[in-house]
Amino acid sequence: MNNLAPLGADMPVWAKEDEGFHVPYWVFQREDVLEMENERLFQGETWNYMCLEAELQSPGDFVAVHVGETPVIVTRDHDGEIYAFENRCSHRGSLLALEDRGNVKDFTCVYHAWTHSLQGDLVGIAFKDGIGGKGGMEKDFCMNSVGPRKLRVAN
Repeated sequence: MNNLAPLGADMPVWAKEDEGFHVPYWVFQREDVLEMENERLFQGETWNYMCLEAELQSPGDFVAVHVGETPVIVTRDHDGEIYAFENRCSHRGSLLALEDRGNVKDFTCVYHAWTHSLQGDLVGIAFKDGIGGKGGMEKDFCMNSVGPRKLRVAN
């Protein structure tokens, strides 16, 4: 999981005289620190706050947030459960939710109109079978194997 090299000898010194009460500015300016922070805090084994359950009162309610640099949708489905998945269409990476919050029946990508359920499953592709016998997806294309990355949810 940790493919970053440890922060090396070229790392500036963190002053000990302030007993660790102040974070030096170089911490906020180094790309390697940012990468490590994103990997360990936002893509690692720790949990991340995304929203309050009270924000998702009804089926179709959603909030669009970020976990680190990753855009995420948190939503309540008709089964009453809460789901979270990457706010990116797996086809071309466009955002699925353009608003910060709202109520929807599904999420449709504005790029090519791929439709995703409230659980993040790909459920529809415009012109999947082509037009007039031309184009379309391959016959063995499986919508169940394509879709945004899903996140574990606990509430």
